[in-house]
Amino acid sequence: MANQREEKARQAATMYYLEDLTMETIARKLSMSRSSVSRLLAYARQAGIVTISIAAADDSVNIQRDAFYRLWSVRAHIIPVPRHTPALKRLRYVCKVAAQDLADIIQPHDTVGLAWGNTTTELVGNLPQRTIPHVTFVQLNGAASTEVTAVPHAEYIIGVAAQSFNAHSIQFPAPAFFDNPETKQAMWKESSIRRVLEIRQQCDIAVFGIGSLEAEVPSRVYAGGYFTHQELLRMEAQNVAGDVCTLVVREDGSWSDIEFNQRTTGPTPEELSQIPRRMAVVADRSKSRAIIGALNAGVITDLYIDDISAGALLKRVETTHALRDHHR
Repeated sequence: MANQREEKARQAATMYYLEDLTMETIARKLSMSRSSVSRLLAYARQAGIVTISIAAADDSVNIQRDAFYRLWSVRAHIIPVPRHTPALKRLRYVCKVAAQDLADIIQPHDTVGLAWGNTTTELVGNLPQRTIPHVTFVQLNGAASTEVTAVPHAEYIIGVAAQSFNAHSIQFPAPAFFDNPETKQAMWKESSIRRVLEIRQQCDIAVFGIGSLEAEVPSRVYAGGYFTHQELLRMEAQNVAGDVCTLVVREDGSWSDIEFNQRTTGPTPEELSQIPRRMAVVADRSKSRAIIGALNAGVITDLYIDDISAGALLKRVETTHALRDHHR
């Protein structure tokens, strides 16, 4: 039955996208209703039978892409979006492209690390249904907190991703942040935690968003009660720009001397850098400082970003460099 549906979807997609036939004409040819054709076309996109990409209107995206590679040696996947598009809608555009690319990148026996957050929630909701043998999804950072908890949220992300590929899933049974560094050190010796850490080290791909204290769409870790008001003020005093997998970074990429990072369960930049493919997904021009911090920390190999946010980020870099040159 599934094979019959896939064949019908392939027929409908061929007629619609390659032969430019209308849905009404396709419905007559396949002896079905127009709504059935519409559902077949949606299934064809979801199942990966059809992939859609949007070409840039001019050379600006190529110029931006080259700038990212020149400055940070990263592959920038820049998605053009209509001007004045709200941040949440831009994120949806970017996540659709990143989800399709992730599905194309994953190979049999791969281990994929997923951080939890608003971005990865949107991303997994756009994953196509594919069966890839022996794939494992592992949660990159803990999610529990004394005030609120994102554990169900993290479980949802890992669960949806695993279901999309008929894959195995592994959750991280730990808080997002420990109260004391000593507690973290003790927990890291527990066999259940060690198992997840060992699998995390074996990841072939990591997928994460970038959190920011200044985001248009508030990052879950800052808006969700994981930090007290006093802790947020301390972060600002230490020039924290944002976080990657709940490890906080400054705009210059430094992080090791920030006290909060001794208590986080997220991987360090050194640990992340051991993962061959590291996909950061972001669409928010107010996150420029945080994205630059992540890029300077060397945790990204592939950046998925909309052209508006990319332009704002590169303009900030240009302005910052100009100011530095002026003060020399």
